[in-house]
Amino acid sequence: MRTRLRDLLLGVGIVGVLLGLWPAVVHAQQAPDTTRAAARDTLQAPPDSAAVGPDSLRPTQVRPDSLRPDSLQPGGPSAADRRRQAAQQAMSGGGMPADTSQGGMQPVDLTARDSLVLRFNQPSGDTGTLYGNAQMKHADASLKARRITMDFSSDVVTATGAPSDSTGPGSGRGPVFQQDGRQGQTFTGTGLSFNLQTRRGRVTDARTQKQGGFVQGRVVKAYEDSTVFVRDGSYTTCDCGPNETPSYSLRSSRMKVKGKWVYTGPIQLYLFNVPTPLWLPFGFLPAIPGRRSGPLPPQYGEDNKGLYLRDWGWYFAISDYMDLQLRFGIWSQGSWEVNPIYRYAKRYRYNGGVDLNVVRTKIGEPQDPGFRKTLRGGLRWNHNQELSPTASLGANVNLVTSEQFLRQDQQDYGDVISREISSSINYNKNWRGSNQSLSINASQQQNLNTGTASLSFPNVRFSQGSFRPFKREDAVGEERWYEKIRTSYSGDLSNRYQFTPTDSTDIQWYEALVSPTKYRRATGNSEPFDFEATHRIPINASFRVNKYNLNITPQFSYNSTWLIRTTRRALRLDTTRVGPDSIRVEQNVVERSVPGFFADRQFSTGLSVSTEAFGLFPIAVGAFEGLRHRVQPSLSFNFQPNFNDPFWGSTRTAVVDTQGTVRRYDIATGRFVAGSTEQRSLGFSLGNDFETKRIRIDSTGQRREETIKLLDADLNTGYNFAADSLKLSDIRLNLRTGFLDEFNVRSSLSFSPYAISPDSSTIINTYLAARNPLKPLRLTRATVSFGGSFGGGGNRGSQQMAGGPGASFGRQGGRGRQGGGRGGSTSDAASSYANNRSGYPSFRIPWQAQVNFSYRYNRRLYDVNQNAEVSGSVRLSPTPLWDVNITTGFDFVQQELALTRININRDLGCWNMSFNWTPFGRFQSFGFTLQVNGGQLSNLLRLNLPRAGNPLSGFGSQLRQSAGGFGGGGGYY
Repeated sequence: MRTRLRDLLLGVGIVGVLLGLWPAVVHAQQAPDTTRAAARDTLQAPPDSAAVGPDSLRPTQVRPDSLRPDSLQPGGPSAADRRRQAAQQAMSGGGMPADTSQGGMQPVDLTARDSLVLRFNQPSGDTGTLYGNAQMKHADASLKARRITMDFSSDVVTATGAPSDSTGPGSGRGPVFQQDGRQGQTFTGTGLSFNLQTRRGRVTDARTQKQGGFVQGRVVKAYEDSTVFVRDGSYTTCDCGPNETPSYSLRSSRMKVKGKWVYTGPIQLYLFNVPTPLWLPFGFLPAIPGRRSGPLPPQYGEDNKGLYLRDWGWYFAISDYMDLQLRFGIWSQGSWEVNPIYRYAKRYRYNGGVDLNVVRTKIGEPQDPGFRKTLRGGLRWNHNQELSPTASLGANVNLVTSEQFLRQDQQDYGDVISREISSSINYNKNWRGSNQSLSINASQQQNLNTGTASLSFPNVRFSQGSFRPFKREDAVGEERWYEKIRTSYSGDLSNRYQFTPTDSTDIQWYEALVSPTKYRRATGNSEPFDFEATHRIPINASFRVNKYNLNITPQFSYNSTWLIRTTRRALRLDTTRVGPDSIRVEQNVVERSVPGFFADRQFSTGLSVSTEAFGLFPIAVGAFEGLRHRVQPSLSFNFQPNFNDPFWGSTRTAVVDTQGTVRRYDIATGRFVAGSTEQRSLGFSLGNDFETKRIRIDSTGQRREETIKLLDADLNTGYNFAADSLKLSDIRLNLRTGFLDEFNVRSSLSFSPYAISPDSSTIINTYLAARNPLKPLRLTRATVSFGGSFGGGGNRGSQQMAGGPGASFGRQGGRGRQGGGRGGSTSDAASSYANNRSGYPSFRIPWQAQVNFSYRYNRRLYDVNQNAEVSGSVRLSPTPLWDVNITTGFDFVQQELALTRININRDLGCWNMSFNWTPFGRFQSFGFTLQVNGGQLSNLLRLNLPRAGNPLSGFGSQLRQSAGGFGGGGGYY
């Protein structure tokens, strides 16, 4: 028995020496919970093999450093000893080190939960097999499988069976192989082999994931430079189970994955296993996430300019900080469009973009009566930059050549319905510690209906925040009265350009800006620019009289406006001979501009006194306990002299007709003035706040109080002693309540105390109370608004819907899952249908509703204008895969429905279906979209039925590309 055991150990030692000459290190490790004992049948070997198990043989553990290169020097262990040590180390689980004297490869780490079986003297060579969640790591490659076999003579590793703990894409299909390399690739399949020397692998029935998509093939070969060749391959974004067929796939007999793209030979679209006639001679698909240069998919359709192919072009990923899109559009009747879009961004520094759109429109033929040929365009630029912690630069520029550009050449709903556009460029700077700030901006406003435009550049504002100039730095004792004086300063400098065209001109504002002749012809004025500088200095102080609970605040305000040009008015008589003995005389009041510096100075002063009082009422209603009423009365007096008086020099008189009528006008604005600007007004305001406490007892019996504001009611009016009539101002009442969490109610009312003449043509200086004491006020203006959101259904503990409390809702925008397996949750909305505490499924439908009501009443002398509108939206999910949104409104005065939209979305797994319908109104339309979920294929495989119902926007039009392939599209954002 000893002789047979010695022979066995000697044979194993010889094999160990041969393995030691193989240039790799193999560490066979066993899990702690399985090293004590192993199943007897796992250690059985064929009659011609040697089986080694952890319990059958326990040789002495050999340290790896016992095989250092210096051990080969004379005097070291003999070759037989080294062979014996290598075999013992392999059998004991200590690992099989490479012969470092030969300069071998990197080590191979092996791990198995079950066992290691070594087979020697096989016809095919010596092998080692790992069982049970086996793992192999070598350099940047790793392999996981149920069983891994290594051929020691050829350095080939084969694997079969999926590891039980596999959770990645395609789990349950077979071995999982990952080679990091430059891109990082993971493959699964029914069988796998990998050569450790050449670093090339072969996978049968393989599958790998690429940027939300999946590449599958009957045979896949992976090379050392991360290049992958696929035979009988398919590409899809549908994540299916191991035995499921994707709902769609792009299939090709040959595929190559290299770098950023998946290149294919002839490729065809399959719906499940049914081939479609959509075929391309070749294709290229994105293989890595992130931005990349490539073609942009087009949009097909039809409008009043004919059939179009628009938004096609190329995307340039210039660098990590900028990119560029070049988009084009062509129409069958000769129109074209160019739309470059440039973006730039650097984190924590700046970001922005430039969008230029030029459209040449051609409708009809030159001989047609309705022939039209125009060239229009628009420019948009946005920029945000932090120059320093105290300085920033921002721009939001939106310029168009004409109103028709937005109405006829744009697709965005907001652009089509806009009436005004504006632009601005701002620079802001503030100084820490001094409460000073500086802003410089340029602004432009344009009314598309009237054609008027205004441009202001530069606009400069400097402000000094409130400070106390007389405050002592080292004050001792109480603060003196003059130390409470506060003041501030703000100054504005502006240069305005105003363009108000006549009805008979077609000159645009930007043309008149650079041409004084066109400006005079378009507006009739000769001075396009108006320079002005304004200074404002308020002074105030606040004093507290504790004995009477009073706050006394005196204030003084000084304003000065500097002008470099004033206006003069004069009567001009124009005579025209209409006959031999008759002359017609026309009289006109004309204006002329007089250059010269002028300062228009105005000031006012006043005093205000306020106090407050509280009232507590021990009232309890349900969970509400107590009522607190706070009253804040305030009384103020303001004085301002009559600046229309000649003493101040801001007005002059002019004769306006041949009868000698004299009228006074303001030389700063040129407008006629009447009456007096003197004010000796007394103002009164009364604030009322009503609050209560909500009492709640928690599960521990502890009492919790919450203060809730029930109502805010503010009343204010005024009396001007200097007015010659109608001295009492309107009485205004503002009401606000937020008693309910879901609703807010606001109301504003204005009442006049004066009566109207019998013919309703004017307001007379007679109080209504003198005529009818029971009706002392007359309602002149009223505004009531009511709005709120509420929801229900589903589980209250799950995620709430955006925009409303208490409602469970998951999907955003109706888009389905991307990359999630069918065995998982299809959408967050499914949580609303989860089991409740009783264990039974919940069939409550999650929903959310928003409603807003507004009413406006405005009574002039003889007419009444009313406007009453209600608008609302409802969002619900009848099932976890359906999403319905309805938005509508109703005008009670016009008796018509407002803009109504119905959006329906359905998650079809790998596909998403949506239906949009505007049933009536100016923007009546419908749209149906069916597209795949996720990846760039959502822009390519899309069935889109636009408003015109053009069949060209189906699959074929979206799939065909001018380059003969598809992909790119990296410019979409």
